[in-house]
Amino acid sequence: MWAASAVNQVSPECAKGVHHVSGRFGIPVSLLLDRIITEAGCSRYEFIQALGYRDVYRGLRRLDALEKGEGHPRIIKQIAAAYPAIAQDLKLAIAATSVIKKAETETAWLGWCKAQQESFTPYILTSKAKLRFLGA
Repeated sequence: MWAASAVNQVSPECAKGVHHVSGRFGIPVSLLLDRIITEAGCSRYEFIQALGYRDVYRGLRRLDALEKGEGHPRIIKQIAAAYPAIAQDLKLAIAATSVIKKAETETAWLGWCKAQQESFTPYILTSKAKLRFLGA
């Protein structure tokens, strides 16, 4: 699925060691980010620092959101700028993740509708606030 691209751009901040938890969410953008961080040989914290975040914890929150498929536009641009070799892969991963998230949302909505339909009891509200149930 991914185009072959090597991430050989290891910044000095990322040259220390691997401390990353891999494959946390299993969606395309998460898998791609895992691959980028692993190939860069750095931790998530160091990766965020390499992207230029002064507030590293804000960057980590944005990275977490992106890995869940709820990306912030700024971090997407920063990753594409820092790793131009994977910019196209990043676009494809975000598009694939969007399709997956939409399908999950529709499935959840249909499940909710089905549960509501199965638990619905038809009734008529008559005068003086008396309920009269139909079909029971």
